Amino acid sequence: FGRIGVCLNGKPTEEVPTEELDKVCFIICNTYTKADLKLGLGPFNDGYLIGLNFHKQGYKIFYLHNPTTQEFINYFQFFLTNAQKALTVYYSGRLVSIPNSDPRLPNTTAIVFNEGQINTDEVAAIISENSSKNCKIILISECRCGGTICELTHCSNEGCHELPNVISISAKVSPEVVANQKMKAHKLQGLFTYYFCKVINEEPGISPSHLEEMVNSYISRFEETAVVESANTIIESQPIFE
Repeated sequence: FGRIGVCLNGKPTEEVPTEELDKVCFIICNTYTKADLKLGLGPFNDGYLIGLNFHKQGYKIFYLHNPTTQEFINYFQFFLTNAQKALTVYYSGRLVSIPNSDPRLPNTTAIVFNEGQINTDEVAAIISENSSKNCKIILISECRCGGTICELTHCSNEGCHELPNVISISAKVSPEVVANQKMKAHKLQGLFTYYFCKVINEEPGISPSHLEEMVNSYISRFEETAVVESANTIIESQPIFE
């Protein structure tokens, strides 16, 4: 991993040069150290696979492995502020569902770290407050039971509606698989990422909407689907890679 990217663990943001950050791929791999959260090396391997493919496309690769919540926030804000043309954020790890205080609204989800959580509304707020409107942002999520780190279509944060340059690409796992996650979900770890990389290798100029279709042709038989969300349908038809 270190041959293609820079490990950011324990490194202050001030040590990262801001020059030539035109195309950035920021990877977060949560394998966890707490016994009740551990996922093995799957998320780390998934992160490397994504890093390798984006490196081939000329992106600068940076990664965090089991970061603290604050480490993630600091670097998320840093890359949102300094990436100039394109920023891809890839997350592999756990998400947890949080019941909404208003039962009429869908549940929210949160990224799980060893010592805390960040919900999807907070992620949207960080993007809204720190991103350059000239930079295209792609959020890719590979989570044990599916889901995205930023639910653009129904998050309660008003900032979600002001993110026309942001697109989310994630895997959705059927309720039946989630209900039997001890038996099935672990077998799906990395499946979405593997076929995501297979498709972009075969068609580097592919758009998110076409990628959704192609990935689903592979993973639907596993009761898993790729989901593309954005506040701007135009961006869904544009090439993923700048």
